[in-house]
Amino acid sequence: MVSTYKNGNLYLTIGRAHTGVEVTVTAADTGSLTMLAVAVTNSSSDRIDVLPQQFHITSQKLVKSSASVTGYIAAGDVKSLKHYLSEKIIGGSEKLEATTLLPGETVSGVIYFKRECGTRDTCDIRVIVPIQNTQFMFPFSKAKDNSRS
Repeated sequence: MVSTYKNGNLYLTIGRAHTGVEVTVTAADTGSLTMLAVAVTNSSSDRIDVLPQQFHITSQKLVKSSASVTGYIAAGDVKSLKHYLSEKIIGGSEKLEATTLLPGETVSGVIYFKRECGTRDTCDIRVIVPIQNTQFMFPFSKAKDNSRS
């Protein structure tokens, strides 16, 4: 896993040589939602499906030892939560839609998850991005200080 900072945000990148797939994720707190900016690059010789509705987050409270799993919120459902959420938040990214990537293609965008255990100040999260038969797991830990002010 490679960690880089851009505009004060931590970006985690995992590349799997055996699959030819690279995934980059950053997480941001928007109040009652967790926003993820995700980029997927297909360097393989096969087509791959990117299905954001299969992405999920597990969260762990720092104070208690309870954990929960949170699912993807469809773009239409975000507006029904009556939150003002820009459609272009991180680096001009649009909403990430389900797609099939041909060899050499990259897709990026933003998706949202309902927060189940408070703010990032009290909660560690793990983002799970399934692509084909591989689970890409990204830990965002408050203890590791994921954002720079």
